[in-house]
Amino acid sequence: MVEIDLNRDETLSPRLGRNTIYHFWYLISTQCRGVLLTPHRRPDTDKVFWSWHQPDDSPGPSSLELAEVRRRLTSACQSVEECFTNERPEEVGAENGGAQSREGQIRLSVLAMLARLIARSDQALTGFVCRTDKGLMLHSWDAGSPARPYSPDAAQVEVSGRVLINAQPLAGLIIVLENTLGTILLRAQSTRTGNFCFQNVCPGDYHIRVTERPDITGEGLKVIVAQTSIIGSIFANALFVLGLAIIAGCKASPWCCFTAASA
Repeated sequence: MVEIDLNRDETLSPRLGRNTIYHFWYLISTQCRGVLLTPHRRPDTDKVFWSWHQPDDSPGPSSLELAEVRRRLTSACQSVEECFTNERPEEVGAENGGAQSREGQIRLSVLAMLARLIARSDQALTGFVCRTDKGLMLHSWDAGSPARPYSPDAAQVEVSGRVLINAQPLAGLIIVLENTLGTILLRAQSTRTGNFCFQNVCPGDYHIRVTERPDITGEGLKVIVAQTSIIGSIFANALFVLGLAIIAGCKASPWCCFTAASA
């Protein structure tokens, strides 16, 4: 499985309006599904992911296999040309003030993306290749560099921490893990030492906060579970928890501090 954030990856093709090329997969899937792996949108984020089943000991693609991938990319180019043959930019009427139609923009963007893949060296192209039950396919195909594959099962982590109220631990507090839309995914209860734990957390962006206690103020803690090392720090002031925790694919313990509001 691989994943990219459409808002953070600056190497993608120019957006067509507010949409990336991945939003128009339904228009090019017939022409490109023989070589490009289908992208999937995460409903609660602006992220796209690709998933497939591949044994850990699968060999990398050979030079002959990469040549076959390029042949299929070239075939996809021809199919896209034929599909949008009536939407060539030079055929756009004057009623549009010479502006290029949306279909024409999609055509040029897709052809440019396919041409970039064909022009990559074997070493560079290998990073986009995945071995699926349908043969070799390409993932994260519009990105400037391939997304790093990971196993969702292996990437699940334990996110634990400690809640302090006025520098003292408090038992029985309900701590929630929310997604970016504010949907509560997991709940935990603090122990007598203030500790809490969320298990089997998949990669993604989350928010941790105390709930069911209106006397406790604070915006909580933003947590990003990724496949990289911890590169963030957590800072706290009198009333709010501020900061960013980026958690690797292993156990990690952000320390949280909340302040009880004065009467």
